[in-house]
Amino acid sequence: MDIYKYAYNKTVAKIIEKLNSLNNPETFFNDVRRFTKNIHTDRLINIWECFSDIRFNEITGATPEE
Repeated sequence: MDIYKYAYNKTVAKIIEKLNSLNNPETFFNDVRRFTKNIHTDRLINIWECFSDIRFNEITGATPEE
């Protein structure tokens, strides 16, 4: 699918799927914290951070920071 064009493995596809379920910008980062409370590796934290910033910009309609 087009939604997962950035997913290079199943883990990233699941992350994108979870982030796509979030639609409220006011509770977005609290919900992301709930999803990531048991993640301890730097690699996965970085992936979550990158994709959550992208999703938040999609929800709010903001342009990404340069």
